[in-house]
Amino acid sequence: AMLSALRDLGFAPPMPPHPEASSLANLRALWTAAGLTDIRTHTITVERRWHSFDAYWQTVLEAPSAGSTLASMAPDALARLQALLQQRLPMDDTGGITVSARANAVAGRTHAG
Repeated sequence: AMLSALRDLGFAPPMPPHPEASSLANLRALWTAAGLTDIRTHTITVERRWHSFDAYWQTVLEAPSAGSTLASMAPDALARLQALLQQRLPMDDTGGITVSARANAVAGRTHAG
């Protein structure tokens, strides 16, 4: 939600140096090229829940991944981002917000030499 909201407002969201390297296929290829065997890949999905949008927003403001981007935004642009996220993120019956995220993992073995 955060990355698409930043893009929709005309801001470049923070990205890792080589996001394409983290795809399952590329992770497997990198580890194979490095000589590892018995390679396994897996996608890990996690959820985090905040009791309110304000609690979520405070975490967003303190997040190291987006902090510098948000700190560089004018106050009115930051307010637009906050309003857009509050509109887009679904709230449960108690006003809580749950957000999910994914990460790809890879494991393999080296040959003892």
